[in-house]
Amino acid sequence: MDINVTRVNDVANAPPINPANSAAWVQRGIALRQANRQTLAIACYRRALDGDPDCVPAWSNLGNALKDLHRTDAAIAAHRRAAALLPDNALILLNLAIALRQGRAWHEAGAVLTTALSHAPDNRSIAWERALINLQLGAYPAGFADYEARLDLPNGPEIPTGAPRWRGERLSGRRILLVPEQGYGDGFLALRFLPALRALGAKVILRSRPATLRLFQAIADIEVLGPDDRPPEVDFICPLMSLPSLLGTTISTVPPPWRPKPDARAHDKARALVPHRANAMNIGIVWAGSDGFADNLHRSIPLPILLGLLEVPNVRLFSLQKGPHEQALPSVALPDLVTPLGPALHDFAETAAVVERLDLVVMTDSAVAHLAGSAGRPVWVLLHRTPYWIFGTSGPQTPWYHSMRLFRQPVDGGWHTTMGNVIDTLNAPGEAQPTAREDVPT
Repeated sequence: MDINVTRVNDVANAPPINPANSAAWVQRGIALRQANRQTLAIACYRRALDGDPDCVPAWSNLGNALKDLHRTDAAIAAHRRAAALLPDNALILLNLAIALRQGRAWHEAGAVLTTALSHAPDNRSIAWERALINLQLGAYPAGFADYEARLDLPNGPEIPTGAPRWRGERLSGRRILLVPEQGYGDGFLALRFLPALRALGAKVILRSRPATLRLFQAIADIEVLGPDDRPPEVDFICPLMSLPSLLGTTISTVPPPWRPKPDARAHDKARALVPHRANAMNIGIVWAGSDGFADNLHRSIPLPILLGLLEVPNVRLFSLQKGPHEQALPSVALPDLVTPLGPALHDFAETAAVVERLDLVVMTDSAVAHLAGSAGRPVWVLLHRTPYWIFGTSGPQTPWYHSMRLFRQPVDGGWHTTMGNVIDTLNAPGEAQPTAREDVPT
């Protein structure tokens, strides 16, 4: 979070800066960082420090810009200097903790956040950051308690009104409206809690986005609303990702995932899109998630690196990539080597049916990974150094999806090594084999 000195001016129209005016250099740096010009922002913060080596906003904002570039050690050092100069400032401590989390110093980051909250107990951004730390470490009760802070953030999910939020009250005979939030993957993750609600006697009504409507309509014993459907009167409203906390989830009690059931029409389309040939291994790929996710640039793997899968004998690749990033495919891959399915997949029911036809999905962390894991299909997820909290801090598995294998970056940006591990694993005898199917003869 930027530490402002004065109002941020438009960079293009900004007047020349007095070299000795550290506050003006910081202001210019903030504007440049907001324009995604981190290198120039860093230069401005350095100029501010030339004029005032103890300028706290310059040190803290310098740390933010360095963090953006994943220059983590330098970012932590800058934030430490700011915190040493102003140790009781909660915002400066929050910036330090965020950099420490990026540097995988989980426990120290958590301690810094607890100190920050002692100075600003009502700051929901600090509580949200502490939630991410505790969840990453597997401390689910404490993490989920702070996780509710997301609902109070300026960019938090919009929860409909008209009924009280469910906070654990008796549900027998009562109607509860579940509303989606965050990304599609979070929705897939949370659907595993529907049986627990039904066991409590609830009548469950689930709001769906267009892309998930057909898939959610196949879920038994619930009512599904489309985005334009008027909701009936309900007793409670609950955001989907509040269910883990309200149902007392711990790392040892994570329930099995919801199982998607694509309809016959989706399966018919999938058979046409993914014909099987004897001895061929059909692998789906996704290299980028939604750009709406703040760290998408770093969690996404460059497509040319992912195409190293073609080194493996008998592999046929099918791109499941959707959105702007699928436009990268024609410029780096031959259509005879990678079949682009993105344009043909119109909703997640069709994607789920295709995933069931594939022998394996290899991808970055995004919604399709949750879908494949929910379906119990083999999915290998390539993780950057500070991944989503369900993946923990180490190891090849997550308690949330038992068919999922995790391949972690050894260092920031170390995708070549990660991909090398994937290829070596695929080439290992008996490690991954094509499913015996006979749709299309060789």
